Amino acid sequence: MARSMWDDFLPHSSEVDWCENNYATIPIIAEFWNTVSNSIFFIIPPLLIYLFKQYSQQVCRSVNLVWVLLIIVGAGSVYFHSTLSLVGQLIDEIAILWVCLAALATWLPSKYLPQLLQGDSCKCPLVVHVGTMSAIWWCVAVLCWVSDRFLCNILQFPYLHSAWHIMVCLASYMACVCYAYFYASHEVPEQCPRLRFWPHDRHTWFGIPYVSLLVTAVKSYKNL
Repeated sequence: MARSMWDDFLPHSSEVDWCENNYATIPIIAEFWNTVSNSIFFIIPPLLIYLFKQYSQQVCRSVNLVWVLLIIVGAGSVYFHSTLSLVGQLIDEIAILWVCLAALATWLPSKYLPQLLQGDSCKCPLVVHVGTMSAIWWCVAVLCWVSDRFLCNILQFPYLHSAWHIMVCLASYMACVCYAYFYASHEVPEQCPRLRFWPHDRHTWFGIPYVSLLVTAVKSYKNL
């Protein structure tokens, strides 16, 4: 029988299958925990849209595109892990590429680089703290992904990919916040960008970091 394009929408049409047992928790969801662990993508990015309201108005409006695309990454991952369809896999992977490209286009024009890459280390301890936390989350997330993908039979722990979703979301948004700070420091230093934490600035370990401007000004957008 000839293969139809609609076959790619069918459950299990993807060749990728993770360590979690299929349909073990709810009969209509292929990988339950890998699906629900994406909830973090529907919590943090919308909050960042709110926290970055001043930044989007004064510095760079396209910052909201990055947060929206992070939500789309979560939605694509939900669709993929709930069906294990080839289309779901493609949506999941393409959405990740979109958010990476959007972040680069927003904060990394060709003639600008983070201070670290220019050989000038960042002097703000809070930015160093957030950047370090992002790097740690990235390393642990990648370790979880690799372990779930290649050591499933040895470890026999089906929840590592769920942990990957949570950790990679934390690492990604923290990295984006750092680049947002670098961009504002370069573009509008007169507005004194600073890193703050929600719900309170003393929550540097468990709060949500964002960029705030101490001095507001009417400014034309450089990134639309």
